[in-house]
Amino acid sequence: MNSGERPPMERKRLDRILLEKGLVSEEQIRQALLRQKTHGGPLGSHLLYFRYLTERQILDALEEQFGIPGVELDGIEVPESVLKKVPLKIAADHLVFPFQFDERTRTLHLATMDPESPEMLQTVKQVSMARDIKVYVAVESLLRKAIRVHYLGHPREEPLDQIVELPDLFGHDTGQGAKEPAPGPKSAEKERPPRVLIVTQAPFLRSFLVPIFEREGCALEILDEAEEVAAYLKSRPPDFLLVGRDLEETFARWVEQGIVPAPEASPLPFGGVSRALLENPVPYARMAAVALAALQEAALSRTGGRVPPEALSLLLQDVRDLARAFGMGTVAADGLQMAALLLTPSAQALAPRHPDGVQMHRDFFTDISETLTRAREIDFPWDIELSLRSLFRLLAGTPDKSDPDRYRASNILAMTWYRLACTLGRSMSSEEALDEIRQRLQALSGRLFSPEIVDTYLQVLEGRRGKLCLKSQKDIFIVSEPNDVSKALSRHLRQHGYRTVEIRDFDEAQALYNRKRPDVIVMNYDQDPERTLALCQQIRRDSRTLLYAFTNQNKPSLVLRLLGSGFNDILVSPVDYAIVTRRINNSLAVLTPSEGAASASGGFSATFQELPFVDLVQALAQSQRSVHLRIARSNGERASIYLRDGEMVHATCGTAAGEEAVFQVIRWRDDGSFRLEPARDFPPDNIGSPNDFILMEGLRLLDESTLEV
Repeated sequence: MNSGERPPMERKRLDRILLEKGLVSEEQIRQALLRQKTHGGPLGSHLLYFRYLTERQILDALEEQFGIPGVELDGIEVPESVLKKVPLKIAADHLVFPFQFDERTRTLHLATMDPESPEMLQTVKQVSMARDIKVYVAVESLLRKAIRVHYLGHPREEPLDQIVELPDLFGHDTGQGAKEPAPGPKSAEKERPPRVLIVTQAPFLRSFLVPIFEREGCALEILDEAEEVAAYLKSRPPDFLLVGRDLEETFARWVEQGIVPAPEASPLPFGGVSRALLENPVPYARMAAVALAALQEAALSRTGGRVPPEALSLLLQDVRDLARAFGMGTVAADGLQMAALLLTPSAQALAPRHPDGVQMHRDFFTDISETLTRAREIDFPWDIELSLRSLFRLLAGTPDKSDPDRYRASNILAMTWYRLACTLGRSMSSEEALDEIRQRLQALSGRLFSPEIVDTYLQVLEGRRGKLCLKSQKDIFIVSEPNDVSKALSRHLRQHGYRTVEIRDFDEAQALYNRKRPDVIVMNYDQDPERTLALCQQIRRDSRTLLYAFTNQNKPSLVLRLLGSGFNDILVSPVDYAIVTRRINNSLAVLTPSEGAASASGGFSATFQELPFVDLVQALAQSQRSVHLRIARSNGERASIYLRDGEMVHATCGTAAGEEAVFQVIRWRDDGSFRLEPARDFPPDNIGSPNDFILMEGLRLLDESTLEV
């Protein structure tokens, strides 16, 4: 199909083609469509996800659907001159890939997943200066891989530690956004939450996994008795049945002997959380965050309210910052946070107080065997149990220094809990608290704790001066009739140290706003669109309050309209509350003068320890700010970066310019400070790639340099 050919005609749906060919069943299509509702994207990608089809089978069906040839991009060689015809930003935004250019006819051969997009064809024709575009259909996964390999220089074979995957049992909710509706009328049965049964004797999984599944809209049961399993299977057959390795043979014997009816769904082996994290295709980061949130809720419940949510959140922040300071990887840092949460003492253990501080081994961590059992049952890929054993040996006065990583982890766990215990329930200014913690840790340096780790921890606390006693809480108004989203959002924000005020209507919100200006307002657009826009415009005239809107309408035109009306960000259901909290954190860090040295010119200063460079750029992108970043390193190096509407457009660092200058700043890690100023005049652009690609490539280069060292 050449550019300018016949207009798009009505096409047969992909699911109909695949069903007619006998390649998939109605049930497999239903499962793929259900996942599509949560994740979006083309149907073929979700069929590939479940491994129902191969990429070649999907490509054959796409060729039939669009009536044009397809192209397999895996292993293809493309000259650099052809890649330059279509800039990376265009290729990424439109998900297209140029692979051949005919100089004689000036025809560009282009792979795409949407060959009938007139906007895409017009854009590519303009930037490539091609006389004609020859379009081929391609599979989404191979398009994305081709862009990574040929534009970004990634290896053709993705290393296993770059892609961490999880089972998609968590993703089946009933959110909006499916691009191809399921064939036939919807039934009430298909709209219910997926039912999941796990047969295992690991008791801790019941308290650990059930909250995760509930958050993601799944109904989970964990059973270990034959009678209970038989009753469950007879009354309500599950959509997914997982059998733990510990009961795999026993379950098979139950079925063989007729004690348990043969299940309709084929049993899937369940070898523990770590195997689920590493062996199945769902992004690791999101599921690790959900797991940590579930453990944090369980920890708060265990303390009986003696440890406020914000104190536990600050503990986790200490652990994360120390892990980053010592160069620990993502999985290790997450495992260390899980270990810290598993250590959370009971309400009874929190009661005693001692004038000389905290005798943690005796008072706090009383039930050591139960803590170790819970760690074993989580079965995380980073060995939480070994680190906890190392901690208990450290506190008992017999530290094991044979493994430096474990010894460092035990020090981090002990010191962060020691800090929390010393300040728990006490009313002190942040300066008093910092002075007291410094004295206590220095007194124990060399006796109980490693001097190197004590010094690093004190640097971390100094970098966050003023936050130690939680005196800098921010106020957030949530304007909405009570619903699942508003309640969950309020609960999650409170757990991260924010004060939330839930307001039912816009009149009340207006009155409260006039009396007290909050730091953030989140509004339910669907409740009253006109009042939402009116309140937004009024606040924008006289305040820099951050404004967020949430909606069930997944329409790009609506999102753009709301952003154009003055909202800083739009939350579209299903809402990922961890990501929302991170966005608010970053935006407040950028906009709040108290976290840097404010000036009358509207700029402010801070360090990369307070706000890492990558987080800073992402926050500026979310708020679409036009700013000038002046950056300095401790050794005197200087860098300058301009962002226009949130996108980096110009950068210099010493003799480096453009993207290479940004890469150098990323290599500085937290050794740097910055000055942020509004920008109206810009030097000539020397950056053409989007922020995400630059940051990803910079972090990849940083990882490579770390490995080389």
